[in-house]
Amino acid sequence: MKASMKKQLLAACLLSILVPCSAFATVYIDQFSSPPGGQALTLTGLGSASSFVSNLGASTLSGTRYLNVNKTEGTGGSYAVDINNTAYPGIMASSLESGVNGSASVIWDGNGTGIIDYQMAPVDLTEGGLNNVIDIRIINNDKPGQITLNFGNGTANSDYTFTLPDYNYTYPLNLSIPFTSWTGVDFSNITGAGMFLDLLASEDLRIDYISANSTAPVPEPSTLLLLGAGIAGIGLMKRRSKKGLSSVSVPGRALSF
Repeated sequence: MKASMKKQLLAACLLSILVPCSAFATVYIDQFSSPPGGQALTLTGLGSASSFVSNLGASTLSGTRYLNVNKTEGTGGSYAVDINNTAYPGIMASSLESGVNGSASVIWDGNGTGIIDYQMAPVDLTEGGLNNVIDIRIINNDKPGQITLNFGNGTANSDYTFTLPDYNYTYPLNLSIPFTSWTGVDFSNITGAGMFLDLLASEDLRIDYISANSTAPVPEPSTLLLLGAGIAGIGLMKRRSKKGLSSVSVPGRALSF
C-alpha cells in the first residue's frame, strides 16, 4: 500500500472514532467526590446545621458547595447527611432514622450564604447543544421521598420536583430529566443551582453524582458503521485511481490492501 493511501485510511479510521465521541459531553454538576474528608452534618435535636466548602474542582458548577440540614420533628433519632467522608466515600448519603422528619439542601452558587443568588460565572450545561437532560445516578433508596432541583440565571429560574423511586427498583439507577422540565430556563447560561431533599422518616438515599448529559449518545455500532464507511471510501478512491493504468499481477498473491 502506498504511504499516501495508508495515511488516508488512518485518517478515516480516526475520524470514524472521534466524530461519535464528540456526542459525549457530560458536565458534572457535582460528583460528590471532593473535597478530601468531605462534609458531614448530623442533627440529633431539632434545628439546622450548615457547612460550606470550596475548591472542589471542575466537577461542580462553581467549585463550591453549601450544605444545609434541618430536623423538624422527632424527639429521638437523627438526621445525617454525609458527602465523601470515611463512611460514604465518593457519594452523598442522606439518612433519617425512625420517627424523624426534616429536609436538606445543597446549593452550588459560590457564596456560602445558603441562598441561590445566581451570581456565579455563567456555565453552558448544554456544551454547545450536545446535552439535553439532567442525569442523577442513585446508588440506592428505600422510600419515595422527593427531590426538587432549581436552575436559573437570575432572569429565568425554575424548580422541578420529582418523586424518588423506592426499593422496588433495581439499583444503581440513572434518572434522566429533560431540560424542558424547567420552564423558561436557558441551560446554556446557568449562574446558580440547588437541590432540596424532602425525604420520609427512616428513608436512606445514596447519590453518586448529578450531571448534565445527553439522552442520545452515539452507540458503538454507529462507530463501527462509520469505520466501515471510511474504509469503503478509501477502497473506492483506490479503484478510481487505477483507471487508465496498466494492471500488475504478482504470482500466487492477490492485490489488496
